[in-house]
Amino acid sequence: MQSSNLNYSKFIKYVSSHTTLPPVETISHELNLPKRSIYSLLQQANNELRIVHQNFLFPNEKIENAQITLLTTKLVDYENDNYIVSAERQLLMDVLITLPSQKWTLAKFQDLFGMSRNTILRDISELKKRNQFKPIFSKKIGFEFHEPLYKRLVHLYDNLNLLQYNSKLIECFFTAQKVKFSESQFFSVSNKLRDIYNNYLSKQISTYDAIALTLFGISSALFDAYFTDEKDKLFPAKDAAKFMIRKEYIVIEKFSQILASNLNATVSMEAKLFLTLQLLSVAKESDAHFNADDFQDLLILSQKITTTVLELSKISATENEIENLIKEIQTQLKPFWYAVNYKSISKYNYLYKDSEFEGYVTKSLDNLDTLPLFSHLFPFGLLPEQITILSMIFYNFAQQIKPISSVRILLLSSLPIYSQNLISTILRQNPIPITLSTKNIQGESEYAPNPHEREFTNFDLIITESAGVNASKPIFLINQILNDSEFDRLKDVVYHLYYEIIDTEK
Repeated sequence: MQSSNLNYSKFIKYVSSHTTLPPVETISHELNLPKRSIYSLLQQANNELRIVHQNFLFPNEKIENAQITLLTTKLVDYENDNYIVSAERQLLMDVLITLPSQKWTLAKFQDLFGMSRNTILRDISELKKRNQFKPIFSKKIGFEFHEPLYKRLVHLYDNLNLLQYNSKLIECFFTAQKVKFSESQFFSVSNKLRDIYNNYLSKQISTYDAIALTLFGISSALFDAYFTDEKDKLFPAKDAAKFMIRKEYIVIEKFSQILASNLNATVSMEAKLFLTLQLLSVAKESDAHFNADDFQDLLILSQKITTTVLELSKISATENEIENLIKEIQTQLKPFWYAVNYKSISKYNYLYKDSEFEGYVTKSLDNLDTLPLFSHLFPFGLLPEQITILSMIFYNFAQQIKPISSVRILLLSSLPIYSQNLISTILRQNPIPITLSTKNIQGESEYAPNPHEREFTNFDLIITESAGVNASKPIFLINQILNDSEFDRLKDVVYHLYYEIIDTEK
């Protein structure tokens, strides 16, 4: 299969997963192709549309269903999914090595791709030419990357975005991971993520993002099952607690339950927090109004303007003073650039809608209608989108100062003090915020005459080894032998209790 046909196939599949065609710069970055190639592919697609008198595709404009139907039907003429070129083979190898679900060796890659040992060696050599994420082989683990876990998660997510535009690569990914579900099941689950996202946030997420998040969930679940030792602390406890009160986390939690029940993929809490972070940035990253490349261009332009003006005016300044001046110029250029490029904006997909705070802002503005200053500055009032932006600021402030809920735990035990301290340490190391109280017991006599009527209303969970304790709150009975599986069971119970608490609060 020729490289140009492969690129066209990837491009059409990318287009079909969006409702609005992103800017050329965004497509170039996400498909890992030069801008010149994207312009060429866009022209090729428009030539197909011209033949049947369909409207052309334009960046930042809505894609019609008729356009997608025609282009995907015609795609059969370009596709031949029985062959994977070296660049795509290396991409899949990169994905599999980043979070391995098994020991990857040359022989296993040979079996997966049906290629010779020399071909696989050349692919590995190409991956080793990079500055980062160079595959290193060890007899115990196989090929691996030595970068920190968080960097590997980001690297994996970026690569999964590129993986999804070749159905043969997706098929190879499933084969490599030895999963027991079909592609139709996989796409059904990714569509459920879109539904949950819409139900909780009243916004849309693209098929493209839903597939990437689903692939990531599967990869992280398989990795956790294989590497039980590697549990780096990805997020500080305070950050984790803040994430868990977001609506996006609720979306990921619901989605993780679907992954577990439909695809038998159990997503760890660390992976859920990372997916929440990705979900928080999905809408903003795909929005052309906040294109990072353009903001970087503004910074470069600001530097050039500042340097030239200082030279012409013969002003001498320290490096720190010049940096601050450049920032001021860039800050002022942003609204100029924004006004030129986006004179009329009808979509604010990146906005976090909160009707309660929008109501507060609207009410406050209604009270200002009689104030001459407000009428002078805003004679026609504020647009609904501008009210939404203001409400976001207040909502974010409310989230920052909102007290973090915790699981109130009572450790009711006659275990030796060092055993109690161990349980306390395990609980406090968990990202879930807890409030822990301890009480020693010497036997059933403390609860006479009727221990079964005793209530522990101030606690969410009672941890004890005594079967004689009864309460209206959940009780975690400790086994006689304290081991890792027992602690994992305890952390799982605490996690689900915390999730119930924050879900109830919402």
